[in-house]
Amino acid sequence: MFNTIEEAIEWIQSQRKASKRENLNRIKNAYELLGSPAKNIKKIHVAGTNGKGAFCQILNTLLSSNYKVGRFVSPYIINFNERIMLSNQNITDEELLNYINKISDFSKNYYEKYNDNIPFFELTLLIALLYFDDKKADYIILECGIGGLLDSTNFLDYDLSVITSIGYDHMKSLGNTLEEICQNKLGILKNNGTLITAMDKSLHYLADKKAFETNSKVYYLDYDNLDIESTYEYTKFKYDGQTYKINLIGAFQAKNAALAIMAYKLLIKDYNLNDIKNNLLNIFWPGRAEIVNKDPFILIDGAHNISAINTLKDSIRKIDDSKFVVVFSALKDKEYEKMIVSLTDIAKYFIFTLIDDVRSIDYSMIEKYVNGKNIFIENYDELISHILKLKDEKIIIVGSLHFISQIRKKFK
Repeated sequence: MFNTIEEAIEWIQSQRKASKRENLNRIKNAYELLGSPAKNIKKIHVAGTNGKGAFCQILNTLLSSNYKVGRFVSPYIINFNERIMLSNQNITDEELLNYINKISDFSKNYYEKYNDNIPFFELTLLIALLYFDDKKADYIILECGIGGLLDSTNFLDYDLSVITSIGYDHMKSLGNTLEEICQNKLGILKNNGTLITAMDKSLHYLADKKAFETNSKVYYLDYDNLDIESTYEYTKFKYDGQTYKINLIGAFQAKNAALAIMAYKLLIKDYNLNDIKNNLLNIFWPGRAEIVNKDPFILIDGAHNISAINTLKDSIRKIDDSKFVVVFSALKDKEYEKMIVSLTDIAKYFIFTLIDDVRSIDYSMIEKYVNGKNIFIENYDELISHILKLKDEKIIIVGSLHFISQIRKKFK
């Protein structure tokens, strides 16, 4: 039994699977052994290369004004508790400690029965389902970890499936082409289901094929006609004959918000349009195009693949044609070189650093880029001190959600 939340989180994060996942039998068996919590609660399943987190946050905010909504997401930006939220409130340390103790005992029983260890992500998912069941949630929004077809969240039946976007990420797991990645993510669509998506139009034929095979309905967001206006204070857009405004930066957030509105209208038949508009103004999403300092101007963003980097870059260019000091780090399994090359378009120069994570790029990977004005600062305190002195510059910190989580703590 764990006595502190710190040792409880340390234990759950240390749990690893013995081999690569080839099916969903383990999570199915564990769920049934646990008593199938939250089985009868309405559920929304969210996959996509980019935009999952923002979509979940926006839909959660819309639903939470009238319903009790559970939300399971990954990764977190500020603290572990963000993974499990109920009506916009993180699970408390006391609650989380209690549930980790319960799931720790359960995992021992499971191992004795199946001779298999339940890994971290699946344990956290089971805790979330137990918690939402105990709290009698009306809706649960569950975000995929990686992919769709063999993602641990994909063993449940869902009332609505969502694919925010298709881009290049996790290619070792999902495939090397957009078509392969798309087919993997379309694995979340079950028989007689409903899918909404903002995926590129060139991939619609794959979604149509999957919908036909599963006797499902699919609805596409027409994102070309959102008429987006974006500033460093807000993003305004038109959707379905109405004008909406959100306090999130970046034209890409208009697409996420419009998709969330589409989902809300499908889920809530007697929706109130003014409620939607008012609730959109209350959305906050840390670490995504977030301004953390004004003098000098410092923006942080968790873009961690080439699709997200290009989207962020395009969105910034719609607001500002300045050159930026780009502070960059990434995980070694990402296409970090492609991201650096893409960011060169908006970079006055780069400051490189490492991430406090075993998966971080090491210096040898970025050494060739450290030349001329481009510099390397490994220590975060020195890094922050250095960039805060750049009063005449605009700074973007980008490359990894893990990196942004660590850096953000220095500002907040």
